[in-house]
Amino acid sequence: MACALACPYGAPQFEADDNAKMQMCDLCLERWQEGRKPVCVDACPMRALDAGPVADLRARDGEVREVEGFIYRAEVGPSVHFKPRQREPG
Repeated sequence: MACALACPYGAPQFEADDNAKMQMCDLCLERWQEGRKPVCVDACPMRALDAGPVADLRARDGEVREVEGFIYRAEVGPSVHFKPRQREPG
């Protein structure tokens, strides 16, 4: 339920069944099929989100896996990729 409340796009929704379960975001599959990125990526004003093949993201941004406050678990595979913030010289 928390994911449905937190998502500004209303992507997570309950199924129509009597024993309804929360459906997960599909990263706007229909948009991918049209060659477009998910709505959340296009709508992010700070360009903090991106989506695509993990190999492409890592090639572009590096392989940072440790970030304060985030627990990385190798057994579940990549579900998030971190792009290090560029620090200004000085």
